[in-house]
Amino acid sequence: MRRLILILLLLVVPAVAALADELTAAAVITALKLGATPEAVTAQINNPANTVAQLTPADLANLKAANVPEAVVHALMAKASSPAPTPMPPTPDNPKLVDVVRMVKSGLSEPVVLEQLRRSGEAFQLTSNDVVYLKNAGVPESVIAFLVTNKNFPLTTPTPTTPPAPTLTPTPTPEPKETTIEGIVLYKPTFMQKNRSGRLIFKEDEVQWVDAVDPKESFSFHMAGVEKVWFTCQARPTESFCYQLNIQIVKGARYRFKDVKQESGSNEAVKAIETWIKKHFPAVPWGPPDVSS
Repeated sequence: MRRLILILLLLVVPAVAALADELTAAAVITALKLGATPEAVTAQINNPANTVAQLTPADLANLKAANVPEAVVHALMAKASSPAPTPMPPTPDNPKLVDVVRMVKSGLSEPVVLEQLRRSGEAFQLTSNDVVYLKNAGVPESVIAFLVTNKNFPLTTPTPTTPPAPTLTPTPTPEPKETTIEGIVLYKPTFMQKNRSGRLIFKEDEVQWVDAVDPKESFSFHMAGVEKVWFTCQARPTESFCYQLNIQIVKGARYRFKDVKQESGSNEAVKAIETWIKKHFPAVPWGPPDVSS
């Protein structure tokens, strides 16, 4: 009856708001056939007091077959009520509460559920959403109160772990910037010059010869000015015995340092010079040794 009144209003008094009702595709087709203007029908469709029934594919086909103007069809489609979305089942923030609800819905008594919760040792720490979830699921208030308070859960204090003792990295002993090598003879190859006993002092880039007898015979030079270094060795069945170290200065003097223990078969001092030079001045070139039979 109300739809008929609405159709009559669409026909007779299009400017007057109709009674609130749900418009259908069939009612719109009937109103247009009875002489209602498309504008009047569209106005009633857009009237906030009216609703439009959900349009089915059959409704759309009927509207097209009845030559309903597209403006009216679009207005119907825009106003058509959509089905209410299916509400999602509520879920707890703590997924373990699903097991609690399952125990309650299985028919277990409250004392049994509470005892099971006590033995589980779980601290649930409920949120407001969890409490509402339990209430809506029909969980007894005594169980909810037990889960909220957690008074009967055993409190476990984690055993403090002793951190491992820090590994102490020994502080490296700073390498000396200078060294003194004793037991050296400054070899003089000419008959008129005597060999000189003394020691070599390596101090950073500087090399000092300290004469053991006459300080005036002392001198120094820099490793940056060394052209090359090489040994003088004596051939032996197993390996050559290197007893003298030679240093050639670029466009300058040549120094020959013998090991004072050469005669006893030791070349400890000469090897010490070699070690220092190769370690601290790796760029200094080494020439092939002079080998005598």
